[in-house]
Amino acid sequence: MKDMTMAELAALQNQQEVAILDVRDQEDFLARHFAGSLNIPEPDLEAQLDQLDRNQVYHVVCTKGIRAARASQLLEEQGYEVVRIVDGWAAY
Repeated sequence: MKDMTMAELAALQNQQEVAILDVRDQEDFLARHFAGSLNIPEPDLEAQLDQLDRNQVYHVVCTKGIRAARASQLLEEQGYEVVRIVDGWAAY
């Protein structure tokens, strides 16, 4: 699993298309998110894995990095390639 900061993610998104999986609840997601992000709250992720493309690299973000870490671990265990955003929206 790779790690990245929010600042690095923002810079990367400005250069190329990036698949972002935001695992915050819907209210937080609607208040602020990267355009084109997919929102699946972390508690619902395992039940909604069928919404994800196994050929995609997902950049997983939350508020502070805690839910992103759990979600990233789950995705990696299920065979997905992930980049964990270690600091989250609180740092951006």
